[in-house]
Order: sequence, then C-alpha cells, then structure tokens
Amino acid sequence: MKKITIIIISLLCISGLSAQTQYRSEWNFHAAGGITMRGDVGGGIGSIDGIGGNAGIRYAVFPSRYFGISVGAEAALHRSTLTLAEENTEELIATPPGLQGKFFLRTHYAEIEERLTEIFLQLPLMLHLQLPISKKHYFYLAAGAKYGIPLAATGKQTAGTATTTGYSDYTEVTFSDMPERGFTTEHNAHRTTKPLQQPIIIAPTVEAGFKWNNRLYTGFYMDMGYSAGVKIGIAVGAGRRMGDIKPPPLWGD
Repeated sequence: MKKITIIIISLLCISGLSAQTQYRSEWNFHAAGGITMRGDVGGGIGSIDGIGGNAGIRYAVFPSRYFGISVGAEAALHRSTLTLAEENTEELIATPPGLQGKFFLRTHYAEIEERLTEIFLQLPLMLHLQLPISKKHYFYLAAGAKYGIPLAATGKQTAGTATTTGYSDYTEVTFSDMPERGFTTEHNAHRTTKPLQQPIIIAPTVEAGFKWNNRLYTGFYMDMGYSAGVKIGIAVGAGRRMGDIKPPPLWGD
C-alpha cells in the first residue's frame, strides 16, 4: 500500500513540472483485443474463455489538464464456451405400430460444449485522470460503465456422445442399440446452432495506460465480468488548445 501511495504522489509531483500542449476535447478512434471472461454460470455449467475485442469511437472533454469525461460507442465481440458434463432430453413421439400407450424418444448427451458468439453495441461513459510523466507523454487512468445492447448471439453445441433410446410406458421397456430404428450412440455429435436472446448488460469498466505525444493511446482495459485485454487508440484534437506551461531547466528543451 505504501508503494502505491509513493507512486501516486510521485506522479502528482511530476505533473506539476511537466509542459503539455493538449486540446480541451478530442475524438479517439480505438481498437482492442483480449479474452472474454464469463466466469462460472452455475448449475454445473462451467466456462472457457474465448477471444474477443471491440472497436469504436469516443469523444472526451477535459475541463482541466488532468481530468476529463468521455462518451462513446463501440462494437464488441464476446466469444466463450460453456461446458456441461451431461444432459438428458425426452420427447413424446408417435407410438410405433404394434405398441400401445405413450412412446418417448430419449437422448443422453455427455461432455457437452456450447460455443457462444455475441455481438454488442456498447455505450461507455467514463471519467479520466491523466498525469504527465514527461513533456509530451501522459499516464492515464479511466473508469466508468458500459451499457451493452445485444445485436446478435448464437450458440453451437457439440457432445462427446449422444445416445438415443426409445421407451414405451405400456411395456416399460427401453429400446436401445437398434440403428435401423435410430436408437444408437453417436460420437462427436453436433446439435443445432440456435439464436440466443441475450439481456442488456451494464458492466463497470476500467482502463490504464499511456498517451504518447497527446495522440497515441496504448494500454489495458477490463470490462468487469465480460472481457479484458490490450487497447490502442488514435486521438484527434478538437476545440482550442489549453496552451503550454514552460518546464523548469531540469527537464531540458
């Protein structure tokens, strides 16, 4: 904790000595890549992180040299895999000739994986802190929230094995190992890719990194509970400049 406090105090001291030329507002075009972090879903369902990212535009206003606020819009891709040890389904079908009562088609799935692909329109609102570390470069920290609107989502399921059987409640007999009737075991079985209804999400988000020559951003981001990775952006100044502060001699020209 003491080390973190010393670093923050040092950066604040440096910020008072640095000379900067920056705009009071800017447009930022950015792209990011990383992993989707879904975490445990519950109910025996696990998850595996997948590759994702986002790209978009942000408009930032700086009322002072060190503090700002931004709004933006970005398209985000989230990909992950859900895992389930097993699942059983049962479907009532037409009773075969020669039998009475109800007849059920049962399927036992084992080692199930569902690959999810989700596309969101994300609207971030963030507060910015930027501290000069030299005449032309900043350390920046941003925090806020993203409002995510689902645009598309699909899930593709596969199973290590899918065993299909038939069951007659009249005879109380289970029919299995009858390939000619469709009662068999299939390996590496594919289940139908289906559209998913995803909810609107509100995710806390943080960024940290460096702003080089008041133009190039590089850093890390984390959308809590959803994704994290590296980010790069190009800033285009807008409005009027804040002006320069001459540095003391120890900084040089």
